[in-house]
Amino acid sequence: MATSTFSAGNKVKIDKNSTEKALVLPLHIDPICLLQMVERGNTTEALDLVADSLKGGLGHGARVIVSLLPTTADIEPIYSREGNERDTRYLRDIDFSGAEEWEELHRLRINMTGAQPLANSGRGAPFLRAIAAGLKEAFRIDVRSETLGAAQGSILAFLPDSVDKVERVAPLMRAAGQTVELLVSLRRLMRRASESDTRFAELASTLPGVVYQRVVSPEGQIRYSYISDNAFELFGVTAEAILTDPEALFAHYGKEYRETFRQKLIQASKDMILWDVEATIQRPDGEVRYTHAIARPRRELDGSVVWTGVILDATRIKLAEMAAAEAETRTREAIVESLSQGMLLFDQDDRLVLHNSHFIKLYPQLAEVAQKGVSYHDLLRYELASDLTRDAGIIAGTSELRDRLARHGESHLFYERELAGERHLLINEYRTPDNATVVLYTDITELKQRERKIEHLAHHDALTGLPNRVLFHERLAEAMDRARKRGDEVAVICLDLDRFKAVNDTLGHHFGDALLQEVAKRIRSVLGENDTACRLGGDEFAVICPHLTDPEQATSIAWRLLDVLAQPHLIKGQAVMGGTSIGIAISGRDGLQPDMLLKNADLALYRAKSDGRGTFRFFEQEMDLKAQARRMMELALRMAIARNEMEVHYQPLVDSKTSQIMGAEALLRWNMAGQGYISPSEFVPLAEDSGLISEIGRWVLAKACAEAVRWDKDIRIAVNLSPAQLRNSDFVDFVRETLERTGLAPRRLELEVTEGMLLQNTEANTRMLLELKQLGVRISMDDFGTGYSSLGNLRSFPFDKIKIDKSFISDLTTRPESAAIIRAILTLGRSLGMTTTAEGVETRDQLAYLRAEGCMEVQGFYFAKALSNDQFQQLLKSQSGAASNLRKKSLWS
Repeated sequence: MATSTFSAGNKVKIDKNSTEKALVLPLHIDPICLLQMVERGNTTEALDLVADSLKGGLGHGARVIVSLLPTTADIEPIYSREGNERDTRYLRDIDFSGAEEWEELHRLRINMTGAQPLANSGRGAPFLRAIAAGLKEAFRIDVRSETLGAAQGSILAFLPDSVDKVERVAPLMRAAGQTVELLVSLRRLMRRASESDTRFAELASTLPGVVYQRVVSPEGQIRYSYISDNAFELFGVTAEAILTDPEALFAHYGKEYRETFRQKLIQASKDMILWDVEATIQRPDGEVRYTHAIARPRRELDGSVVWTGVILDATRIKLAEMAAAEAETRTREAIVESLSQGMLLFDQDDRLVLHNSHFIKLYPQLAEVAQKGVSYHDLLRYELASDLTRDAGIIAGTSELRDRLARHGESHLFYERELAGERHLLINEYRTPDNATVVLYTDITELKQRERKIEHLAHHDALTGLPNRVLFHERLAEAMDRARKRGDEVAVICLDLDRFKAVNDTLGHHFGDALLQEVAKRIRSVLGENDTACRLGGDEFAVICPHLTDPEQATSIAWRLLDVLAQPHLIKGQAVMGGTSIGIAISGRDGLQPDMLLKNADLALYRAKSDGRGTFRFFEQEMDLKAQARRMMELALRMAIARNEMEVHYQPLVDSKTSQIMGAEALLRWNMAGQGYISPSEFVPLAEDSGLISEIGRWVLAKACAEAVRWDKDIRIAVNLSPAQLRNSDFVDFVRETLERTGLAPRRLELEVTEGMLLQNTEANTRMLLELKQLGVRISMDDFGTGYSSLGNLRSFPFDKIKIDKSFISDLTTRPESAAIIRAILTLGRSLGMTTTAEGVETRDQLAYLRAEGCMEVQGFYFAKALSNDQFQQLLKSQSGAASNLRKKSLWS
């Protein structure tokens, strides 16, 4: 049954009284045949064929309806039969799915009513052409292929009863329908093709380049089958001209591109690979453009290859890249030129690409050679040749050339090279990942000079320029090793300046430094070229005398050193008396190792100083024994406090007029187990040298304060300070804590310092003494008159007391100048309001003189020696208050 109708609401109905017969014919057409028909230009003939077919097949009174609606079932002719109500329904109303998509199909209906009058009048043929025109008009409808699938449709013809045989009409109608379907399909395809061409052209016009299709025949012929209209904008050549003659475009490419283009394209067509090519083109107007072509190949059945792609205008990108590259080049050149190093850059072929001006500054003789393109080998050969500063360098240069070339491929090389004029270069050669080579030349002359200076400072004394202790040991070891091989000996001579500490303390460190420099010059002046003078530290010097065959050679050098150093030194316009003590040790007999030899020479020096200074001594075995005894004493001294071997004794300070005890000076005594009392002259210097004096000094101060607070009389206790105590920043706090802990009144404590202590770190010491005075403690200057600038010291600090050194008292009766000095000191003390005390009073005459000159206090063996705490307290109790009584009892003389 037919499933065809026209549109929703326009169903076909046949009057039941009609004797018409309906015929519905299915249409099936191959679109390829219709396309071939159109390509041959036979569209009009096809329409005429429709008309002629309809003319020959339709009778009078026929009605024709053309429908492009799909048919979904077989269609059969329907015949009417009179008297049969059921059979007289010629067409049933059939529901049409999708009718809403075909709103305009009602235009396809062609009503044939009244056809017979037209036929009788001879106008049938024009009428049929009108049908064809109607069909043509119908071609403008947008047919949706996705809905229809294959082209289908139907023609409905209603024939009057006068038509005898429907079977005769059916083939004609079927042929007509097929022709109509061909025409409809053709129109559909043409419309689609037109729309596709339009859309493609629109799309191509929006691209930033030229869209093209190029065909490469199997014979290698190249032509363009399509090229977009914007070709003129890019190439300055129209698309028509390029389609007509491809040479119109190729002629504007560069020569190199034209020579290789054909071969590359044919090869790409064989390999069927992506075409991705950049090129430069010069338009007819002279403007240069840069292009980038990208295309993909498709092989046809005939073997030809169709390339479809686009040619982009890369001019702006290329110019930007060129500008960026130029800027990068300028930046790179600026960076290279800003380097403080010389630089060479070689490419992968070891050809010079660039160098900076600093390289030419280092190698001005290579200015003509270091040109772009010169080989690494040639430039290196000239470079090494220019570095040769001596004949022997030719061999070294040849060797380095071979080494550099052999290792040239390594990732990093570095060399040091010395140029003429004591210039030094560090050469670093780097291999980049892309096998280029960068060579950097760094001028390390200043660095080398600093290294030599550092090396010199590490092995030489900064003040005198002499070798220091480190270099001394190295050279002594070398000299002793050579001596063992030769069979001779080495002498080590140690020197120590006499009274240098006093010079340094009184005249200042700058003065002392200048004296040391002068001493170093004099030592060098008397030595041979093989001898080595060294400064070991402080005022200690040493001399290494190699090639010694007779000890008398060392004696001769020692005498020369004594003579030259005994001469007065003129330092900053002031004459300073010199003098030195010397100790000598000979390798072999006095030591087999450098350290032992130096130690024994130092022991000999110590003996020379003990024997009166200004002389020299050779090392003797007994010196080592004494040194060992001294070391044992030092060990015992370190344990003395813990073993309770230290004691504080007290020597009275007596009023010179009344003989009343005004106080006492605390004096340290060491009662060594198994040895008895050790003289302070033996262990005090040892304590100072070993650094124990600070700990011992604190113990003495604390002990004296604790015992004095228990005395029956409210008298002063005087305690000597060492330089080490003043160097301790917490000493003032220690004194304060000691006074608080013991309960001793600060006014009862008297601290004694020497002039030399004030000259060491004067400002800090003076500040500390002022802080002590603020505690209420009294400050005395001990041994006044034996140092330098005593008057200046008295003026710079308000001392409470000055103590006249016992050396002046002992010479009072034998040396008139001593009496004059004593008189002057006493007068000065009175004028400054300071108490004066005389030390070392041992005779009645000395006491009488001091009383007559106005000395306020005295101390010495005339009254009493240093007493233990118990003895001193008994003395205080037994004293009646009179001087004669104290002397008469003579309990502690």
